[in-house]
Amino acid sequence: MLFCRDLCRAVPGLDPDGAVTALADAVRGFRMPGATLPGFRERSLRIAAAGIYDLGIHREHVLLPLLRALDAGAAPGCHRPSPVRALPGPGRSGR
Repeated sequence: MLFCRDLCRAVPGLDPDGAVTALADAVRGFRMPGATLPGFRERSLRIAAAGIYDLGIHREHVLLPLLRALDAGAAPGCHRPSPVRALPGPGRSGR
């Protein structure tokens, strides 16, 4: 985990726009492990209905802290908007 975080912090210095584009693509294209398993959608809806885990929780407790730690979009020479703006708000799927 630390290696990946440190690598993600170093890449924007090499290619700021490319790094932000890749990060935004990874955030938008992320799927939970197991998403292709039979019954996953129904189980995930029950988990969300119970308030255990949903897109809002994922955004607030996983994505935003990660993007803040990486200071996404703040690299010198970066002309792309921060991927934080591309994230759906709580209660919205962004799809």
